[in-house]
Amino acid sequence: MLVRFPIEILGMIAKELPKTDLKSLAQASKLLYEVAAKQLWHIVRIYPQGHKANNPTLDNFPPQVLKYISELQVASDFEIHRETQCAHKRDQAARLNVALGDRKEYERNTQRAVKFLVQIEEGGLYGFSWDMGSCVPPEIVGPNGLLSCKHPGIRSLKLSTDQTCNGNSVGGGGEQPDLSAFHQLQNLDWRHPTAQDVHVLAKVIKTNSGGLKKLELNFVDWSSLSKDLGLEDEELQAKLRYFWRHIANLNTLSCEPVFQSLQAITLSEVPLVPELSVMINWKTLRSLRLRHCPGWSNLLETVVRLQRPVQLRVFEIQTEDRHQDDLSYIADFLDSFGGLEEILLATPVFEMAFLLWVRIAQHQATLKRLVIHHRDFEEEDPMDGDERLDEPKMGLTELDYTALRDRKIGNPMHGLGLEWIGLSCAPEFLKPILETVHRRSSLKFLHIRQTNHDLVYNPCWAINGDNEVSVTNGLNDMMEVSQDLEEMEGLEFDSRLPSLDRLQDAFRSFAEWAFGPEGLTSLEHLAYGDFGTKNCDLGGGAWVNRIGRNNLFLSRNVDQAGNFELFHEEDACWEDLVEKYRDMLETCPAKLQATETA
Repeated sequence: MLVRFPIEILGMIAKELPKTDLKSLAQASKLLYEVAAKQLWHIVRIYPQGHKANNPTLDNFPPQVLKYISELQVASDFEIHRETQCAHKRDQAARLNVALGDRKEYERNTQRAVKFLVQIEEGGLYGFSWDMGSCVPPEIVGPNGLLSCKHPGIRSLKLSTDQTCNGNSVGGGGEQPDLSAFHQLQNLDWRHPTAQDVHVLAKVIKTNSGGLKKLELNFVDWSSLSKDLGLEDEELQAKLRYFWRHIANLNTLSCEPVFQSLQAITLSEVPLVPELSVMINWKTLRSLRLRHCPGWSNLLETVVRLQRPVQLRVFEIQTEDRHQDDLSYIADFLDSFGGLEEILLATPVFEMAFLLWVRIAQHQATLKRLVIHHRDFEEEDPMDGDERLDEPKMGLTELDYTALRDRKIGNPMHGLGLEWIGLSCAPEFLKPILETVHRRSSLKFLHIRQTNHDLVYNPCWAINGDNEVSVTNGLNDMMEVSQDLEEMEGLEFDSRLPSLDRLQDAFRSFAEWAFGPEGLTSLEHLAYGDFGTKNCDLGGGAWVNRIGRNNLFLSRNVDQAGNFELFHEEDACWEDLVEKYRDMLETCPAKLQATETA
């Protein structure tokens, strides 16, 4: 029966099937084998040895399916300091006798990737991903690299390199990096580029600017990178303009868009300039994510002032700037257009924070997902070394909460048809915010967000007992660990898993209301914790490992007390739950570098 369908329809069906069904489909006929095989083998991921996923090598890879591979991904889950993975630092690492196991895995993964690139049919790759956090070997991407020579027509390129490397991270070993062969890129993602890479990056963006549909850049730390670029003595505006002037003429605000086809742009620690407002085609752009980008407020102000035809569906802003005018820039931008389906905000606490909620509510006709996470200093005049911690009351005053309780119709949440809400709000303050949506049938997921970093200094909002954290040293032979961190290492923490009998009273009370008949009647899941941060860098080579044991799910179950059951990281369904909602759970992670290292 299926064989009567056109091959295009069969391909669309195959994309929706799980792997088990695809394997069964492949056994039905030669035609269906071709359809299933294309879906089963189009992406090959190479992981470190011992990874839970099957790790393919050419020795155990069916040679007849090589023709179906369209994307090759080289991935890493290394947990130690990435500095030792870089090809240019192996000698140093060997002298210190650290991370030798991970260096060997780096070399093994490189060899596996090279073998696949040699065997895959020329021009067969659609995408390539190097997610190792280390230099890309010259035999893969270099002047005569396999990727450049055999697959210049790739549409997607993702590189996660090593910004601390003194050599060239693309085409390692000191060779001049060269991405000039790639002229058909639609998706470009580069994280952690070095100062030498910035010029290569600008060139490849300029070459492909007209056809790019998705652009993601993460400069990690613009302040340090600008010094490496020799901009330390330049004026602020010259620093901000340095990168973009290599891509387009920045002397006019009336030019044609450079990025004619761009649909999604995600920038982290990338300097922004007002001219970017005309470089982007706002009629095609649907997703704008700006994370700790210098100059972001000037960009938003220019977009509003020039009345650009914004048609965004997703807007994310993360900033640690504490200027009161920043609230106005965000509020005015939100007020300048309609149609947003997703608003993601991670900011300090602003005065008149209620105003932000009012502007968000103006997108009530379309808004489906909302995340607001406020982190700020505990003191009005913070000193060096003070920490940004989660704001448990969302910046709302007692008068705001009184107004929410007494005038429910005046609650900005009233009328919002949200499916997802993520708030950095302690449970005891949540009910007044959410009460006006309790009769609506749309809200499926609530995420109470408390960061790993906050748990180092404050009690857990959900679980009784000491926080489960682990502080470990990185390269102790190379760095001096502060006295505070040495004291923290000596602490003992509660390692028990979350359970119903350990729930904080306020958290349990809120959960019983939320899942109860007077609560959020459509709610399916309530998640607590930090799902977006693997490690918290405390400087001095010390890291707080992900506090996964405090993360939990409460899922509706009318057969259980309170109408919910609890799941933690060791439950069989945990990975499936996290994977299903990963994109939203991991959004707006805290910027966790707490101290500057020498």
